[in-house]
Amino acid sequence: MTIIKPVRGIFFDLGWTIFRPATGDWRITVKALEYINPQILWSIPQDKFNTVISKANEYVKNEIYKTENEELERYINYYKTIAEMLPEIDITYEQAEIIAYDRVYRFGPLIMESFS
Repeated sequence: MTIIKPVRGIFFDLGWTIFRPATGDWRITVKALEYINPQILWSIPQDKFNTVISKANEYVKNEIYKTENEELERYINYYKTIAEMLPEIDITYEQAEIIAYDRVYRFGPLIMESFS
């Protein structure tokens, strides 16, 4: 293949191509699993879980944020909605805020794909 115009840049799609979340879900972070028992989370009936996630996703559906503070506020509302609608997972609003802060500012471990 011959390139007629010089290449000015290369775009790397990092999410799911090079990196993936350690938990397998970008929003159920390692920090979230410090507070949420995965066995309880996955025992919730799928239709109820989907309804709750759909409602929580309303806060983060537009993933273009003007500031990190805006992103943090949206994720706080995301996790608080889950906490409110799924009392069986037993997380407090304070824990929801900690999870949101971690999601926005630290994002926990990622797994880098091996290309060997």
